[in-house]
Amino acid sequence: MMEALCRFHKQTQPAPPRIETLVIAAPDVDRRKFDIDMTQVVKDAKIPLTLYASSKDWALTLSYLANKNHRLCHAEPELVIADGMETIDASSIDTDFLGHGYYGDARELLGDLFQLIKEKRLADKRFGLSPGDNNGKKFWTLLP
Repeated sequence: MMEALCRFHKQTQPAPPRIETLVIAAPDVDRRKFDIDMTQVVKDAKIPLTLYASSKDWALTLSYLANKNHRLCHAEPELVIADGMETIDASSIDTDFLGHGYYGDARELLGDLFQLIKEKRLADKRFGLSPGDNNGKKFWTLLP
């Protein structure tokens, strides 16, 4: 999806795609590639983007070790916070053995997705999220 949006953006800039919301949950994507390719696309297209990340995602930890690059949805060493994107830290959610299935298995996260997609609520209007701040950059913690 991110590759397609980047290509679309380069071909049709500044017209945004007709996307109501975009959710990124646990993809194995290089953080630098996201910073270079996607942050400007999201900002220009004004696509509401929600990123779910977890420090307990061992699959992404292994990917980091194999690729020698930090992964977008791994909350370590810090969360990725960008303009035009709501970052949700799901590290406190109970997960499977690898911690990678939280986005599809955890009741708390599924409830948050429902509020986001069906009810079109921004993070500050959704139940089960606690606001946080990292050097003036706002993020949210998904509560268990």
